[in-house]
Amino acid sequence: MHWFALIISGVLEAFFPMLMIRSESFTHLFYTPFMLISIITAVILMRYSMKVIPLAVAYIVWTAMGILGTSLIGILLLDEPATVLKLVSLAIIIIAVSGLRITAVISSDNQNNTGS
Repeated sequence: MHWFALIISGVLEAFFPMLMIRSESFTHLFYTPFMLISIITAVILMRYSMKVIPLAVAYIVWTAMGILGTSLIGILLLDEPATVLKLVSLAIIIIAVSGLRITAVISSDNQNNTGS
């Protein structure tokens, strides 16, 4: 459940910059509440996930999801260029975060096996 909360938090964090743009400096009344709700909910869910997931892993996953999500939103919805370098860089982020996720599982298993 904590990983699910972290994923939802990351998705909300990814939409925050687009909603900020759409709110037009907090003057567009339709997007502004969604922007505020998304970032507040993202922080609350991230804090919940950190009850079980180590701080370093949770924050890096959250930040990476924000980077990946924001980049994809920019490419798919805001007509930003999808250069080869950008796509390769995003793939490297995915590989790095996957490694951290695996490391967190291995560390948790080792702690359970040693009785700590």
